[in-house]
Amino acid sequence: MSGQRDVAVAIGIGSADKLRPLDAAVNGAKAFHQWAESLGYETTWDQAGETNSTLLTDESDAVTEARLRATFDGVLASTPIRPIHRIIVYFAGHGLIRSAGETLWLLSDWYKELYGVAQEVLKRRLCLYQITQITLITDCCQSLPADMQQSDLDAAGVLGRGPLPTPSPTVAVDKFVAAQDGYKSYAIPGPNPAGDRCIFSEILLRGLWGTEPQAYSTLLAGRVTSSSLGTYLLQEVPTTAAKYKLTLNPQVAPTFPENDNIYFGNIAPPPPPPQFPPWPDPSIFVGMGVTAVASPQEGTVTAPTERKLNSQLNAQSTEWSGDQTGVQVEGADVAALWIAPSLSVDPHPTIAGRWLVEENGRPLSRPASMLVEYRIATGVNLYAAVALMPKFGIFLVVNEGGTAAVRYQGTERDPVTEQTVIDALSAMDTGGLRAEQAQSLALPLRFGKHASPELGVIAAYLYDAAEDIESIRRMANFYRERQQPIPYDIAMLGGLTAERRHSELWAEVPAIKARTPSAAHAAWDCGEIRGGWSTVGGDWPWMKQGWSYLDWPSDVTSPLVVPTLLEVKLSLRPGRFATLNDEGAGLLAAQFSLHRKEVQARVPIFATSAS
Repeated sequence: MSGQRDVAVAIGIGSADKLRPLDAAVNGAKAFHQWAESLGYETTWDQAGETNSTLLTDESDAVTEARLRATFDGVLASTPIRPIHRIIVYFAGHGLIRSAGETLWLLSDWYKELYGVAQEVLKRRLCLYQITQITLITDCCQSLPADMQQSDLDAAGVLGRGPLPTPSPTVAVDKFVAAQDGYKSYAIPGPNPAGDRCIFSEILLRGLWGTEPQAYSTLLAGRVTSSSLGTYLLQEVPTTAAKYKLTLNPQVAPTFPENDNIYFGNIAPPPPPPQFPPWPDPSIFVGMGVTAVASPQEGTVTAPTERKLNSQLNAQSTEWSGDQTGVQVEGADVAALWIAPSLSVDPHPTIAGRWLVEENGRPLSRPASMLVEYRIATGVNLYAAVALMPKFGIFLVVNEGGTAAVRYQGTERDPVTEQTVIDALSAMDTGGLRAEQAQSLALPLRFGKHASPELGVIAAYLYDAAEDIESIRRMANFYRERQQPIPYDIAMLGGLTAERRHSELWAEVPAIKARTPSAAHAAWDCGEIRGGWSTVGGDWPWMKQGWSYLDWPSDVTSPLVVPTLLEVKLSLRPGRFATLNDEGAGLLAAQFSLHRKEVQARVPIFATSAS
């Protein structure tokens, strides 16, 4: 090891409420804990003179958010004095994926308490501590929610305030995830529960113990490194799964620097590995039946299908003209718009169900926040929390779950961009929008981000899941150069410095050095950036998943996040884009001085010939 602290936390959930038992998850956590302990990682922490293990399983006591937080607090308490060089967090159990790269781990009491541990939020909280490297190892399904209740789980970040005022931008992150977003992970049943094994974890551990030649680096003899481990997993996991007629493709994102990325081979003599049992014969395995690691139940959450999104979005495709700003809703009756008192709202003169928003009788020249109050079939009022962007109309597709789709449209009409919007939103509902696609999928999204700013927001979440913060900041700069407001989510995910100038929110894009073009980064996205200030579109995250990031302890005092937003989080509804109930809408309206203005649809005016 480097001489600094190296810590490992292993979590194995075998008995999550209402879900199938997963003995393989507990076995995987134990096996990983054994590896970490043998390789010199800290695997205990002290509290009140007692020694506590960083191995958390629910064999005897439930693994709850409180228990997990106590473990992290114990491990991290001494970081101001004894900084951590590397922390590895291993999780095996039930999980699910929501939106773009939002992975939730389900702990023992998830069903009763209605929450999941948000992997990406936990990672960002760890960046508030003196940690040089973070490794996340996740062996759970990345399936879509099975019902509306799972879709509406709270996303817990677990950790509280760290010693750093803002997340450290220099933390390196390695990420190894068992399955692609939208897909299951799998386990192999053994002769008894103690012999059950997760396919991904078993292959990972063989590599970490140095028992597989394919896992060794071609650059550093006798070493298993970040990149060599990632390459090994990408090759061996699909190959082994295929023997059992399964599809399992891991996600890997090794980012540790080449001079500090060793997982095995830097201890002489190396500790002896355990005896790994042989893989069972495929014919025997098939006869025993396939055990999915973490799919809570079959089915998908109620959401617009691709065909429905196509018809709904295309039905709203009548373009906005000139500098108009406004809103049109599909799927519910609009009761009112909540806007600043200086703004006015009027029905569109020729298009029923569309309203125009102006300031002092003129089109908007700056971004503004708005709540769209609508009533669903059950008679309940919901509120779409959106950002008005100058020269853009907003199309909303809503259902009983909330706001399913948000589409911005200006005077630019591009059939390719319009189809990209539909494809992206449809992929988010079918599990096809995967974090590992960030570099390939984010690029087409970015090409349309100026005609449809919500595409840039979706791309930012993909980049965030892929540990590519620089690309988020580069996107922010392109909005700045086009003299368009930077969408709030992009400013937040990019960690931009912010300030309020009267009622407007502004953010600063930092200077960025040029980078080398690669398969992941096109040449046009690699130049030097001087940076500068720009307005921000909206006062809160556009997408629901972004609200989980707002309880960063450092954000409470940031101009980008006012404390009221932390209260509003509790009022979010299941919609993919920010949707609130009456209480949450009232809090936002009071905080940002939004006034309720009832709307009435005007009968379209059609030209008639003189008789």
